[in-house]
Amino acid sequence: MYLNTASEEDLRRLPGVGAKRAEAILALRRRVGRFQRLEDLMRVKGIGRAAIRKWRPLVRLEGAASSAPTPMTPTMTDGGSA
Repeated sequence: MYLNTASEEDLRRLPGVGAKRAEAILALRRRVGRFQRLEDLMRVKGIGRAAIRKWRPLVRLEGAASSAPTPMTPTMTDGGSA
C-alpha cells in the first residue's frame, strides 16, 4: 500500500487501524502534504514504534512509477535508433 495515496479503506487494512485512526492518518496527510518517512505517522495519537515495525513491510511512501524513468524515454546512450 502506498501511504501518500491510500484511502481510508486501504489504511483500515493495516493491523490495528480502525476508522478513527485511518481518519487521523488522512487528516495528518492533509496537514503535512506528503509523508517523507514512515515515522511521520508517529505524530498520530496511538501510533508508536511497535505499529511502525508491523507496518514497515506492508507500506511504501510512493509508487515505483513516480520515481523511475519511463522505459520509452529515449536517452543519449541508446544510439537514437527506434
